Amino acid sequence: MKIQKIFKLILVVALISPAFAFAKKLEVDPNHSAIAFEATHLKISKIPGRFTEFSGTVDLDEKDITRSKVDFTVNISSITTAVVKRDDHLRTPDFFDAQKFPKATFQSSEIKKSGKGYVLKGDLTIRDVTKKVSFQMKNLGKVEDPMMKTEKYVFSATGKINRKDFGVNFGPDAIVGDIVDLWINLETMQAAVDTK
Repeated sequence: MKIQKIFKLILVVALISPAFAFAKKLEVDPNHSAIAFEATHLKISKIPGRFTEFSGTVDLDEKDITRSKVDFTVNISSITTAVVKRDDHLRTPDFFDAQKFPKATFQSSEIKKSGKGYVLKGDLTIRDVTKKVSFQMKNLGKVEDPMMKTEKYVFSATGKINRKDFGVNFGPDAIVGDIVDLWINLETMQAAVDTK
């Protein structure tokens, strides 16, 4: 009798928690991933940049990507546009105020199928200001990394944000464009400790 009750309990938990049944905890490989951006200068010129220090996880449901979750953190001080003077300025209160707000974070809230890819929605926090944003996301597939001898899951995402929504207000749009393009490429692998 007790065995039957235990079996029923396990069955109920499995039915009401399908995400937990298939989720795989992955961590971002920062050495083979990229978080990059492009801002407009003088309305017609494009200035690229990137962040070199970040970490993140993906709770991947291989059977249904829409049940997956994404979470990552970026070290603001790692910003680089290949011009030291400009990078130093971007770290000041005029822009990111990296000393006061050292981290930017993203936490997904929803993933929806869209054509051949997905729409990834979530909360982006910069300078302690949190806004809803969305990215066009692609699942690029699963491959074996022969050098690291591990399986990799690769994702890409693109999106746009208005910098002034996050309090990055320096300069008029004619000098520094308000709209910033974001491009993200993530190579992920099985986390050292799979909490699932």
